[in-house]
Amino acid sequence: VSDGGSVVAFVSNLSLVASDRNGIVDVYVWREGQVRLVSRTADGNAGNAASSFVSLSADGRFLAFQSLASDLDPEGDNNDFADVFVVDLNDERLTRVT
Repeated sequence: VSDGGSVVAFVSNLSLVASDRNGIVDVYVWREGQVRLVSRTADGNAGNAASSFVSLSADGRFLAFQSLASDLDPEGDNNDFADVFVVDLNDERLTRVT
């Protein structure tokens, strides 16, 4: 939860948005009255493996999480290990940092 409580990051294995059809744990954010899928591919679909361990910056702008999904990074990710991603929630840019 951000300092002011306006942003909440969480994980769920429920499909809370239409683009989440994978049936596994994904990362979501509640912001400005909307729930959005964060652990998603460039085309907006949920990743192909579980994502979890969220950490939100105090101001609610940056969200870090771990994922086993190999399709979140558009440049490819074939290392078969969990990776850490950071999302700038202002422009929804996702960056793999490991």
